[in-house]
Amino acid sequence: MKYFPSIFLVAALFTFLSCDCQIGISGKVIDYDSGLPLDSVAIGKTDTSDLENPFNEKVYTDANGDFDFHGIAGKCNVVLLYFSRDGYNTSAIEYENFSSDTIRLKKK
Repeated sequence: MKYFPSIFLVAALFTFLSCDCQIGISGKVIDYDSGLPLDSVAIGKTDTSDLENPFNEKVYTDANGDFDFHGIAGKCNVVLLYFSRDGYNTSAIEYENFSSDTIRLKKK
C-alpha cells in the first residue's frame, strides 16, 4: 500500500498527457467587399463541404456574424478551421488557440 500514491500519480500523469487539448476560437465573419456581417456561415474543423459528417465539429455565425468555436483538438497551439457559406469561397484559416479574429469571405 505504500506504493499506491506513486502508482496513482504516474497513472494520472499518463492520462493527462494523452488527453486531447481544449480549443477556443472566437470572432466575426464579414463580407469581403461590403464589410457587412455574414450570418449562417458554417465553421468546422474539417472541410465544411461535408457538413453532415458526424465527426465534423461545427458552429454557425449568428445574425451579427459572430462565432464562438469550442472543441477538442489533437494539437494545443494551432487550430485549422474551415469557413463556408453558399455563394462564397470556402476559406481554411489557421489560428493560435484561444485567439479571436475577423474573417472576410469573398463571393464566388
